[in-house]
Amino acid sequence: MRTTSGMGAAALVLALVAGAGQPAWASTSASAASAAARVEAAKINLVAGDLPGWDRSPHVTSSSGNADRNQLASCAGTRQPGSVDVVDINAPYFDKGDAQVTSSVVVVRTRNDGLQDLAGMKGKKLLPCVQKISVPYLKSQAGTGVKLSGITITRAHPSWLPPSSFGYRISLVISGKTSSGATEKEDLVSDTYGFLVGRAQVELVANEISRSGSVKPSPTLEKRLVHLLDTRANRYAG
Repeated sequence: MRTTSGMGAAALVLALVAGAGQPAWASTSASAASAAARVEAAKINLVAGDLPGWDRSPHVTSSSGNADRNQLASCAGTRQPGSVDVVDINAPYFDKGDAQVTSSVVVVRTRNDGLQDLAGMKGKKLLPCVQKISVPYLKSQAGTGVKLSGITITRAHPSWLPPSSFGYRISLVISGKTSSGATEKEDLVSDTYGFLVGRAQVELVANEISRSGSVKPSPTLEKRLVHLLDTRANRYAG
């Protein structure tokens, strides 16, 4: 993956956006996991065969990221992850050139829990809460010498999203020093799409980075992967 300053800033942003930006949709509650829910989630998530030729790396979680998600859940009006999640399964990060994608599946206790979370994710509070809570966290985790600027957050809801869904886009500029001491900048756009099928909260995060601006993730790729996840969710979700 190409990143500024050799510090993995773009990879960091993917990890943070794939966690910090989603209140109750991407949490960790392994102690409450059931075997059946784990099997269900694993059957839905992205796997290597879905993205041939893409590199894989393990999903990253942290205690500080979990704390940020809990704060965001309270702000946005979704349920606290630990109180409603049965199990959470994160796919690996998939990387090819300047594109990165990942997915997650959270199985909640009841369909009503999922509907309440969905209402929060579609509500008016979400974007201001992401700006207030997750953006400062994102900046604090970027590392010495790496600067995140020009951060904008907008709703995204293409026509091909399934029912009971939400979407939003985060755009930002990553700047930092190269090994030679020069300052370089990369534009990054991250799209997040989530939808509810039964008790399964399914999410796709897709990033694209560029040094030339005017960058955005491939809508063709996003549409294909969302359709794939939706098809599996309708087949396997309880």
